[in-house]
Amino acid sequence: MEILRNKHRARIAQNAATTLSVLYRRHIEGLYRYIYWRVGNAEDAEDLSSQVFLDVIDSFHRYHEQNKFASWLFTIARRAVADYYRRRRDDLPLDQSRALSLEGNPVLNQIIHNESLQQLAHLISQLDGEDRELLHLRFAADLRFSDIAIIVGRSEAATKMAIYRILRRLRIAWEESSERGKRHELPPGH
Repeated sequence: MEILRNKHRARIAQNAATTLSVLYRRHIEGLYRYIYWRVGNAEDAEDLSSQVFLDVIDSFHRYHEQNKFASWLFTIARRAVADYYRRRRDDLPLDQSRALSLEGNPVLNQIIHNESLQQLAHLISQLDGEDRELLHLRFAADLRFSDIAIIVGRSEAATKMAIYRILRRLRIAWEESSERGKRHELPPGH
């Protein structure tokens, strides 16, 4: 009887390992992007991404399959990032990150692109922390509205509306700054 129990436990452990491997491959890229956007450097993002998956492995027995794994994973990631900042006690501005490589493009296109990124980063830096968090979850982590809603504790409709309002405010400020050819302040929200 004990041999059967041990074989059963070994089979369960093997299935869990296989499941975790599949989930890791499915989510690591989005998780890394999300954490990178939050911390602003590759080394810390790699460390935190690894730590999040170690936390997932340690607490996988508490995960209930009826819950969405991505929501559970990014809730753990949000806590890890919060802990990271609690330890560091300094907040990196968003505009220190994300200049996409423009290899092979003419210098003028790169300058224009960099100025556009700086303008967007300036506008995003004016958002409050909750609004920036919603954008990080949607675009850096590439999560669905339903997953974000679970993470932030709102309804899916409220989450979707909040993100669309943030994007509308950013678009208006962008258009106004483009018309004037200078940096523009974000219109009041909510």
